[in-house]
Amino acid sequence: MKAKKILILNFFLITQNLIYGQCTGCTSTITSNTSTGIIVSSGQTVCIAPSIVINGGIIINSGGTLCNEGIINSGIEIQGGGELNNYGEIDASGIENRGIFNNYKSVNGLNVFNMDTLNNWGQINIKGFSVITNGYLNNTSSGKILVRGGFSLGDTLYPGKVDNYGCMEVEDGFSIFHTNSVFYTETMITVGGGWSNSGTVNGSTVSCGGFKVAQGTSNLGIYGVTGKLDMCDTGNPTSGFDSQSGTVGTNVTYCFCQNYCAISGINNSDQYQNQISLYPNPAGEFISIQFDKVITENGSIEIINILGQNVYTEKLPKGTKTEINIESIPAGVYFIKFNTNDKNQAQKFIKE
Repeated sequence: MKAKKILILNFFLITQNLIYGQCTGCTSTITSNTSTGIIVSSGQTVCIAPSIVINGGIIINSGGTLCNEGIINSGIEIQGGGELNNYGEIDASGIENRGIFNNYKSVNGLNVFNMDTLNNWGQINIKGFSVITNGYLNNTSSGKILVRGGFSLGDTLYPGKVDNYGCMEVEDGFSIFHTNSVFYTETMITVGGGWSNSGTVNGSTVSCGGFKVAQGTSNLGIYGVTGKLDMCDTGNPTSGFDSQSGTVGTNVTYCFCQNYCAISGINNSDQYQNQISLYPNPAGEFISIQFDKVITENGSIEIINILGQNVYTEKLPKGTKTEINIESIPAGVYFIKFNTNDKNQAQKFIKE
């Protein structure tokens, strides 16, 4: 970012020591819209007034605090020791957090990379979410998180930690990396893609939680040794998981827990995507597909094997029901993908 486009807030003191709503202790307050980049320096508490629109990139340095009650439409970088308190709206191209990020209202955008602490009391609607490099995510009982793409916890070098007390939905894959990563949940989390665990997943001793997974499940770590956990693999594998080489607690249930938490008000995919039923499942010569809404868009149907190889493709027919001849497909586990415009859904079935 060029220096002339960076707004050093020591020289942008619009209003000194004012309090706007929930932002307190402000050393400076931004009270007019700007497209210029913002740097928050150590010792500053910069506040963005309600309804003010920020279109320039934001960097929060160590020892600096940004309190937002306005609208941020740009990328945000929170350095180690920096802090962001959001009481307004954030629509970010990306958020990289190495400090403390407290969200009390609304975050939308492409990707969040959390490498320190993110506390969520509000709503997060994001394309991709990664909790890495010893990062910590605390989704409180009032928090709602919709991940429109994939979610990952930990990486090959460092673990991460998640405590989920609220609502969470992941539309694509869900992965827990690193053996020291820990994921705790008190509610059921729906996962639209595959699910894998190499760490530890714990539940509450009071209420049940767990995962409902549309595609493959693989447990290489520890699942449900502590607390009440459920695993609902919609393909109904015999062992509860498609692949199980880890440790599963004796109290784990399968498709029993109904402690789901509806994500309302933040573009929940269930409001926009068709609900799909496959039958019979397992299937023999034919498999029928039932949609709860009439298909009017152009699209395609694909059948994918467990190696990720496409074994069948056809145009998505209009209407609410179709049937596919799968007689020539070898016996095994498959996924049917439905692609329309920028949306895609998948369901697992077994070919006998």
